[in-house]
Order: sequence, then structure tokens, then C-alpha cells
Amino acid sequence: MSADKLLFRLDDGNVLIELTDELGPVNTWKVTEGDCIQITTGYVDSEEHGFECKDVAQPYSKVITLFDASWDTTEGSTGKATVNYTQGCSPSSWTLEKKE
Repeated sequence: MSADKLLFRLDDGNVLIELTDELGPVNTWKVTEGDCIQITTGYVDSEEHGFECKDVAQPYSKVITLFDASWDTTEGSTGKATVNYTQGCSPSSWTLEKKE
């Protein structure tokens, strides 16, 4: 069953990211906890390999990639992450904390 919101915890920097499945064609993401990621909001591309969280100002600029994540991912699942535009943290994995 798909969710409207997913809350992912990254393994470094105490970062919590919220992905929202909007009614329209563009899904969004935002950082809700933590301050080590310099770009804190944007849009989500659902790719074959997972989610790509991108910057609105630079549309092709990937900020966060959550590998093997999807709207159907179950709570407690984990996976690899890559994060650009950080200061003071180096997240490399995610855990799905909550699905709404």
C-alpha cells in the first residue's frame, strides 16, 4: 500500500527527511530535523533505483539519493544513501521511520 508521506532518518547528522506524494505530478521533500544539509527542500524524482531528491533552483542537481526506496517501502526498511551539499555530516544510509 502506498503512502502519502514517508519519513526517512539518515545515519549521520540526526537528519530526518519527509517525502510527500502530492496530488499533482510533482512530489516534494524537505528536511524536518538536522542542520547539516545545506539545501533543505525540493522535488522528488522516483527513479528505478530509488528516490532522487533534487533542488528546485538547480533542477538537475541531486541533493539526496535514497537507493531502493519507493512509496511502497515498509517501515523499518533500510538502504544506501548519498548526500551532496552537506556541512559537518556524511550520511550513507537511510531508515524508513514512519509511513503516513
